[in-house]
Amino acid sequence: SGYATFEKAVFSEGVDLSDSTFAKGADFFEAIFNGVPSFARASFTGAADFRSALFSDQAFFGAAVFKQGGDFSHALFSKTVNFTDARFSGPTLFSPVLREEATFEKIVSEPKDSLRFISIDLSRCRLLGTDARQIYFLDVRWASIGRRDGVYDEVIRLQPGEQRQWAQIEE
Repeated sequence: SGYATFEKAVFSEGVDLSDSTFAKGADFFEAIFNGVPSFARASFTGAADFRSALFSDQAFFGAAVFKQGGDFSHALFSKTVNFTDARFSGPTLFSPVLREEATFEKIVSEPKDSLRFISIDLSRCRLLGTDARQIYFLDVRWASIGRRDGVYDEVIRLQPGEQRQWAQIEE
């Protein structure tokens, strides 16, 4: 199929694009998602453009594949966003506004620096099981742990009986 264009589209309810394939790319520039969008397991074979998109509810990108990269600059995530198990194979700029928790657990960024966090507050970003050495970070705000910076996984409140997975945090 061709290039998917949703520029300035308004999704008044949740939209489920799980398992979708965007063969030649997708344009969600300035799109507005009023419900919960799911891009779980979506495959972006071409570039994915989410610049200035507005996500007013939770957003799911779990296990999504960005083969030619993407752009999330100036996007606004009003609630939680989840990229667990996502794969970034092309240059992907991630510099949105995150109002709540973001999860990038067990993601893959290959080749190195495919995923770029630039000018972003990651003080509530989960990175458990992710090799942060594969990600490019510039002008990032981290969680404050006493007199040092750290990752959110180190300070997040645990459920009763839950233990920290230190080996995964230190990877």
